[in-house]
Amino acid sequence: MGATVVLDIADRYPEWVSSLVLLSGNPSYTQTEQWPGMDAGLLDDFAGHLNKNCQATLLRFLSLQVNGMPDRKVLLKALKESVFECDAPDENTLQGGLKILKEADLRPVLSGLTIPVSAILGGLDTLVPVAVGQKMQQLLPSLELNIIDRAGHVPFLSHSRETLAIISRFMDEQCI
Repeated sequence: MGATVVLDIADRYPEWVSSLVLLSGNPSYTQTEQWPGMDAGLLDDFAGHLNKNCQATLLRFLSLQVNGMPDRKVLLKALKESVFECDAPDENTLQGGLKILKEADLRPVLSGLTIPVSAILGGLDTLVPVAVGQKMQQLLPSLELNIIDRAGHVPFLSHSRETLAIISRFMDEQCI
């Protein structure tokens, strides 16, 4: 939900934001005829399963983040260790997060930005389809789009050097 948070901050407090990096992020997660994204039914399915078995549902969500990756077992293990290092959020918090993902539409915010924006997407991401990148560029033609072809939803784990290089270059360009 990082992109949702930073886009909301950029909208509410523009004086605090001089540039944005959207990492595997999307201004609108729900798929429509005009927008690629997650099927709203899948988000509803997650919400329903949270009531029955919260931990199993979280594991399923984590699995989606590495779906299709050649080293998905290793990445899933790293994600699980990170997520379960802390106490799980309560069910209301998780339900609220799913509701935000389903309902938030920050495309108008993205299209109105006048600051530099870089988006980094994984070519194998099943949560934020790579087609979102072109749609974001239509909303904000100045958006710098970076696709890491063999990455899924967690390029900071699977392709950390590439991700860091993209972010570092973008930040360096902002300081020129």
